[in-house]
Amino acid sequence: EDVASLSGVRKGQNLFWMSVQEIYVKLVEEPWVREAAVRRRLPNTLYIYVEEHRPAAIISSGGFFYVDRDSTVVKRVEPGDEKDMPLITGVEMNGGSLSDEGKQRVAAALDLIDAYQRSNFGNRYGLAEAHYDEVTGYSVFTRREPMQLLIGQTDFVERMRKVDRIEAAIAARQGRVQYMLADEDGRIIVKYRPA
Repeated sequence: EDVASLSGVRKGQNLFWMSVQEIYVKLVEEPWVREAAVRRRLPNTLYIYVEEHRPAAIISSGGFFYVDRDSTVVKRVEPGDEKDMPLITGVEMNGGSLSDEGKQRVAAALDLIDAYQRSNFGNRYGLAEAHYDEVTGYSVFTRREPMQLLIGQTDFVERMRKVDRIEAAIAARQGRVQYMLADEDGRIIVKYRPA
């Protein structure tokens, strides 16, 4: 029904007088439409193919915008839109779009989000935000028992494996973690909040 409404096509219209190009243009003007195709099959069939963007996260830069797995900015988040998804901060947008460098940073942030969410640590603490900093690299902020986990610039999967290996020791110790530094090879530094 949504596709039919977007296309402007009504049941009973004459296929000979329809412009498939005009229908296509109407479809791709919708921000959620990633790809579309319109084909006419005479005497009485019109095929419309639509592939939607699937948002992977929300990026915060001069507003909030949905971004898909390919680092494509889909649209601005509006009141009433779904908002329960990872937030990416620290990546600048210009006029509602990402530069090539910005797309690379968003892609890396999405890779970090994937590695984090697949980890035991990520399952235990949840994810509130993935942040990029030009100097320190990428970090995540947990949703439960808020803390910052600095991961660095690369090797997100391996660094999360290291965090998982010490996760039981962290959980067993009394006191809440303020932050963790897992951005260096060979060690993880855990800073606890003062009692």
